[in-house]
Amino acid sequence: MDLFLHCSVFCYIEVCNNISLLKSERTPNMNLHHLSLFTQVVLDGGFTSAAKSLHLPKSAVSTAIARLEADLGVRLLNRTSRTMSLTEEGAALFAHASPALDALKESEQVISEMRGALRGRIRITASAGLGAYMLEPIISKFLIDNPETSIDAVFTMRKVDLVGEGFDLAIRAGELANDDLIAKKLGHGEAGLYASPRFLEKRGPLNDLSDLNKIDFVILSFGQNQGSTVSLQGPQGVEQVSVRPRVLCDHYPVAVRAVADGVGIGILPDMLCQAEVASGQLVRVLPSYSIPGKPIYLVYPRSRYVPRRVLAFRDAILAR
Repeated sequence: MDLFLHCSVFCYIEVCNNISLLKSERTPNMNLHHLSLFTQVVLDGGFTSAAKSLHLPKSAVSTAIARLEADLGVRLLNRTSRTMSLTEEGAALFAHASPALDALKESEQVISEMRGALRGRIRITASAGLGAYMLEPIISKFLIDNPETSIDAVFTMRKVDLVGEGFDLAIRAGELANDDLIAKKLGHGEAGLYASPRFLEKRGPLNDLSDLNKIDFVILSFGQNQGSTVSLQGPQGVEQVSVRPRVLCDHYPVAVRAVADGVGIGILPDMLCQAEVASGQLVRVLPSYSIPGKPIYLVYPRSRYVPRRVLAFRDAILAR
């Protein structure tokens, strides 16, 4: 609580000092709640939008702004029935007060997270294939175990700017060039050849690469050859194999299901097939051949403070 009081007093003093130029008095008689409503009106672009965001009557927001203007002795907003704009004093107040109020909210969040249950939103981004498949069994369990948290998961093949777009975590494949990110290795994306017992019963055993000719394949369409030739690393080095793609997709669950159902031979990441192999749904074929993969990392921005909820979700991913 001492830390919270210190942060609150500091933020209040900072706001007061920054707007002292608006009045002749040294310290304006300013209500922080009214100030917070003012910044929300500016951010939302109007009283109606701010009232909806705050779940308050529009009249309550308007009254708060009028009282703030009276306390400061200046007009902060030029407003008509249709338009609203900042006065020079209002623009100065918003520029100085908004960062201070954000710091106050962060201090409240720090104190809140130091006590009791985890709470708040976690933002994570990952590829639409690998990332989604890895996170699928984790997200629901984490949310059930931590009912006051929420997760915003964005699955995209685009490389996201974590800091600029406000993400806490990301799952990425390949070597990392950004030193501003902390990286925890999740595994390696090496892929192998897999088939279902049903498929092998129908087609017969596969003993060498020549047996793969004219066999239907299930191929993931990113990080691998999308055409009719696949490069495999084997005892004799890299060898080219002609294949016939029956299914070409960028979604792991679809590819794994197609292989398990006997549609064709699948080129699938080893680390993602362990459960299916253990249950007997998939069998590794020609195990001396593989497709070299890339390292897979969980990354997050370097920061002096990482919320406890983010650390907990990070640890859940690392423990998968």
